[in-house]
Amino acid sequence: MTMSKPVLALSRRGAIAGLGATGVGLAVADRLASRPLAGASLYKIVYDDREVEGRHFGARFAAAGFATATVGDDPTWLWFDDLHHHWRRAGVAGLTTPAVALSLKLMAELAGVRAVIWGLHQIGLGRTSHDLSATKPALAAWKRQADAGAAWTEALHGMIVAAAAQPTAAARFTHASGAREDGAREMVSWMLAPVSKGSAGT
Repeated sequence: MTMSKPVLALSRRGAIAGLGATGVGLAVADRLASRPLAGASLYKIVYDDREVEGRHFGARFAAAGFATATVGDDPTWLWFDDLHHHWRRAGVAGLTTPAVALSLKLMAELAGVRAVIWGLHQIGLGRTSHDLSATKPALAAWKRQADAGAAWTEALHGMIVAAAAQPTAAARFTHASGAREDGAREMVSWMLAPVSKGSAGT
C-alpha cells in the first residue's frame, strides 16, 4: 500500500494547472542545508528564491539556524526526496507560489499532516495585502512585528516560530490587512505540521 502513495501524489499536479500556474517544470535549485535544526518542532523552511520576498524569507530563517530548501514550480522532487520522510514528526513551513503551496498541502494530507498557517499575500506596486489564517499565538506574533514596522517577511518569521511552538492548537483565527490590487503578484505562506486528534485541520 505504501508504494501507491507516490502515484497519487504525482496525480496532484492537476491542482497546479487548476490554479493557473504557467507550467510544471523542474525546481530551480536544491539547497538542502546540512546543519542541525534550530527547533525540533520545525523541520525545514521552503521558499521560492526567484522572488525577492522569498529570498528574504529564506535568509531570515537560515540566519537563525533553520534548514532550508528552495523550490520552483514543481515541489514533487522535494516531496519524494525529503519531506515525505520527515514531516510526520515535525512541521514544514514556506513562502511559495499558490500552486506549489497547494500541491504540498495536498501531498501532506496523504501523510496526515495539516495546515497550521495559511496566508495569501498579494504584492502590488508599493503595497501588499495579507489574508492570514493561523493560531492565535501565531497571529499575535505577526501583529506585534507588523505594528513595530517590521517587513512582512520578517513578521512571517515570528508567526511561524510561534506556531511551531504550539503546532497542535485547536483554534485558528483570521487576519486581513492592506488593500488588494488588480494584477498583483501572489505568494502563499504556510506551515504544515502533524496535529493531534483534537486539532482543527483544513
